[in-house]
Amino acid sequence: MSDSRALKQKNNNVDFIYLSLDKNYDSWKNGITKYELNTGDNYWISTGWKNPFTEYIELNWIPRYMVIDQQGKIAYYYAITANDTEIQKTIDALQEK
Repeated sequence: MSDSRALKQKNNNVDFIYLSLDKNYDSWKNGITKYELNTGDNYWISTGWKNPFTEYIELNWIPRYMVIDQQGKIAYYYAITANDTEIQKTIDALQEK
């Protein structure tokens, strides 16, 4: 998660949202504390791994990093590490608009 924190620090004008597929509520809450995600928006998808959203984004790896544009469309969706250079390129391109 250190790469994720670095990305967040570099882009302090970007909203970071964390979605969890933990098996239960307590595991999700413990993960927020463990990974120091208290400053972001955190959501628990209680239906688990298989649901319409995870199928839509073809989720096959956790973590997955995505960039959502200003209109709510997925601009980049297949990064498995926070230091994927395409994430920052996409953020930069969207901020130029």
